[in-house]
Amino acid sequence: MAGFIDIRNATNNYREFLIIFIRYLGQIGNCIFIICSAYFLLDSKELNIKKVINIIFDTFLISIIIMILYIISGHNITFKEIIKCIFPITFNNNWFIGCYILYYIIHPILNKCIQFLDKKQLLRVNIFIFLYFYIWQFIKRSTYTDIMGFIALYFIVAYLKKYMNNFRKNIRINIYILISSILGLLFILLILNFLGLNISLLYKKMQYMAIIINPIIVMISLSIFNLFLNKKFYDKKINYISSLTLLIYIIHDNILIRNYLKSWYYSNIFIKYGYTYINFVVLLTAFMVLIVSIFLASIYKETIQKISRLTCDRIYKCTKRIINKIEEIIIKIN
Repeated sequence: MAGFIDIRNATNNYREFLIIFIRYLGQIGNCIFIICSAYFLLDSKELNIKKVINIIFDTFLISIIIMILYIISGHNITFKEIIKCIFPITFNNNWFIGCYILYYIIHPILNKCIQFLDKKQLLRVNIFIFLYFYIWQFIKRSTYTDIMGFIALYFIVAYLKKYMNNFRKNIRINIYILISSILGLLFILLILNFLGLNISLLYKKMQYMAIIINPIIVMISLSIFNLFLNKKFYDKKINYISSLTLLIYIIHDNILIRNYLKSWYYSNIFIKYGYTYINFVVLLTAFMVLIVSIFLASIYKETIQKISRLTCDRIYKCTKRIINKIEEIIIKIN
């Protein structure tokens, strides 16, 4: 929203600074999702191709449904946007989905690598990961890609799960790490904001640290994960909402919703009411988006997804036959 508040810019306005800080919560959410996935995928021995097909198909269907709704409502959509909606993963409509699919596909290979490493070797790998990704690439960004951030977190979680059980269960230490990391992130943002107001080269760098390989974001995410890991409870409602997580993301972070609905929404608020209470509006909007997304994801899961799974099963069987034939041909050639 560069026309109203550009969260890349340093600012003298405390309301705008709070929005900049709130933006970092989204990246913490991404990080927690990856950590949760890694924790359970470490026990997985095989790749479930059907799961990959289901995610791809859900992403495609939801993207097409939203595109059709926009066209029916009279909005003009560019040809480029139509192509992105038809091929949402290929053209990075939802960047996280593409990374997660690749991350899931390679996780059995990562598990094999981790199995061959003893405690000392895995520690050395994590030291390298910390120095290269969480220091060098965090500052330099020369060869970094999002999937590298996913893989780096996978090895960190692997070491924590296998060899740091006492640390994971220590509530006091994790609370200390959580509070100190949040304060540390806030302090660094304040310093960056001060420098940005005085050094033109740093003026547009307020979102530079909103990245998965930010070591402070990783510490916040790991401590939150550990704290909840120590809570033993079972709730059907929470489990059901958890099952909707990817659908919620695919719906609310759709490219058309980002480019049109979100812009229209905040523009109208600015024109009619101004941004005096923008922090409250942002938090309230996040809550409303969550509720609406849960509702829409639930409808999709109980209706369209049940039908689409039949198609996915056929695609899976067909894909499996093709892969088996290709393997047979390669084996014969060898």
